Amino acid sequence: MMQENNELKIFSNIFPSNLYRAIFEKVNYTQLNEIRLRVNKPIVVSLGGQNYFIGQDGITNNIKSSIISDSILHIVIIVSFVRNIP
Repeated sequence: MMQENNELKIFSNIFPSNLYRAIFEKVNYTQLNEIRLRVNKPIVVSLGGQNYFIGQDGITNNIKSSIISDSILHIVIIVSFVRNIP
């Protein structure tokens, strides 16, 4: 539990608060494999091997209700990598 809290703290420092809430407060964190942030594209998460969009209310299959990344960076964050950070 303590390691999980430390991991979530790392993400809370990386993501804007609205995105952090949409992903980490409304998604089953233990199933999270990958978060994809691409410029001007919907934010996608991989949960238990399935891909979903992230909307303001959490995961969705509807691309029209998804949050669009407006970052200038093209980022793929692999959660398993972060979990291995001491």
